[in-house]
Amino acid sequence: MPITEYLTFRTTPQIFKDHDQFVKLRNGAREAGIVNQSYGVGIEDNEVVHWIIQFDQGFGPDKFVWNDVKYGDFGQEIMKIAREPPESAFMSFDGREAFAKEVTASPVTEIATLAIKEDVAKEDVSKILGDISVRLRKAKNSTGASWGEDPKNKPNKVHLFIGWQSIEDHITFTQTDEFKEIGGLMAKIVADASMVHVAFADHASPQ
Repeated sequence: MPITEYLTFRTTPQIFKDHDQFVKLRNGAREAGIVNQSYGVGIEDNEVVHWIIQFDQGFGPDKFVWNDVKYGDFGQEIMKIAREPPESAFMSFDGREAFAKEVTASPVTEIATLAIKEDVAKEDVSKILGDISVRLRKAKNSTGASWGEDPKNKPNKVHLFIGWQSIEDHITFTQTDEFKEIGGLMAKIVADASMVHVAFADHASPQ
């Protein structure tokens, strides 16, 4: 089953002055076998970097080997552009299908982080989020939707990724009856939620 890593960190202004450092890290991931990776900064908060790394080449994070000699210690190198250690979620997606790459290929990606209620059965979470994803994929000017969970996250968090043609399209959708129905479904399983928009780019290697 393919795994997707969703890595975030609050950056320093240095990343905008020395973009080569982040390019170096992405090139290191590419040399280690990561073919598909996307990155961007938050639209609402442009100090947060969002980095999506796809383990879809037949190996998982446990087989990932970073070249320390060529690229340096990953933890030390990323701290040159991060204010604090990054947070990562290693997710399986959508009841076991791969991450929908159309989502990050969109002009804007909505990322909702959902804290799941403790007393909700896992089967109910999967069923409701599956229903919500289907509805979101059919929304006007949506380019796709995927939800992923990291089973090691405690408390349980789910990340929902939705592609849009624009932020305005997302806002327009929030004014529809369909969105209200989705909100009702969310209320059954979600204790808390946060949302950001990101404009992703795919890493072209080498750079």
